[in-house]
Order: sequence, then structure tokens, then C-alpha cells
Amino acid sequence: MTMEYHVIANSLFDDSEFAYGEHREASYKTGEAKKCQSCGAFLSMLEWLPPFEVNVSKKELGDFIYGSYVGFIVSKNFKDKFEQTGLKGLTNFRKVDLYHKRKLLSEEYYYPEISLISAFVDLKYIEFDEKDLCDTCQKGKSIISKIDGIVFETPDKINEDIFFTTSIGQSTIVLSDNFRDYLEKEGFTNLKLLDAAKFKWDSLNPIEY
Repeated sequence: MTMEYHVIANSLFDDSEFAYGEHREASYKTGEAKKCQSCGAFLSMLEWLPPFEVNVSKKELGDFIYGSYVGFIVSKNFKDKFEQTGLKGLTNFRKVDLYHKRKLLSEEYYYPEISLISAFVDLKYIEFDEKDLCDTCQKGKSIISKIDGIVFETPDKINEDIFFTTSIGQSTIVLSDNFRDYLEKEGFTNLKLLDAAKFKWDSLNPIEY
């Protein structure tokens, strides 16, 4: 049976139900961005370094909090349960201090690393402003203008259950069927999932799901 894939479609700054987060300090510490060893293209954003401090927009917190950082912050509830599974793709859960109106909240939240892998996508669903592909990371120094679905060339070679792909970048988090089933079974909050093959993105016309 072929594995199907999904993407997280939550808006980063929508707090109609649950809070979003922003770096507490404008000059937060950063490390190096990852670069492709073959073409030299940047593969990631600058790494966020400690201290991990975030202002949340309100006190209603979901199991997932999105915002101005790459990926998401997760509750202790999610972290503890995830670490009991065999699912792959999240590592290095780092404690985050959450603040609301300058007051430190007592809830425990963590910032995990999400795997970044070279899972090539079918380029017939991708449009480019500039096209300069790479045999290692695929995207290379290309500039994507439009995405009309994420379909993987060799899904049977993907081992992670949650990941970023170098072909698309860190704006889109991809999940396996197994990860989706686990999330639904546990009932974690603040997750909106979309079939990856139906995902659309347009640099000139932002799409809200």
C-alpha cells in the first residue's frame, strides 16, 4: 500500500481559537543556516538558539503553537506521548518559556527539531520564477513561484513520519499517514491537515486554508 502524505495547513498567526507565538526578543540569538554541500544553496532558515522565550497572543494554548519561528512548539502532553511511539522525524525537544503580557506561564512547552530531508517532489506541479536545480537537494538556487500539489517521486524511500523537504523548504511541514492517524487517535489540538497532493501555494496570491 502506497503511503499518502499530508501537510499542516494552520495559519501561523491565527488565534481565533488558540494562541500563536512570537519571539520574545527581537534580537533573539541565531546560529548558522544549513547549506547544500553540492550547490551551496541555503536549505534552512537561521537556527534559533537558546534562550527559547516566546510571547503568546492569549492564554488559550493548543498542543501545537505556530508563529514567528520555524516549525512549531508543542505541549508536554504531546512530547511525552510522542516519545512513546516509534514515529520518526522529531528530535531534541527543548524547553520553551512562554509569556503572556510579560507574565511567565506555568505550562510546559517544547521546541522540537523537525527533520530536513532530500525527498524529491514531482516538478510538474511546481512553477519557477528562476530554475536552477540540483541533483542533491533538487531545488538548488531556484525560486519557486507556485505549487499545485506536493507529490513525491519515490515515497517508498522516505523513512521519516514528519519532515521538511529540501525541495520545498521549511514553510511546509509534511506528515505521513501513520503520523496523521496517531494525531487523530490522540486528539491533539490546534492541527489542520490537508492532503499534500491538494496543497497549493502562490507567491502572488496567498492561500488560506
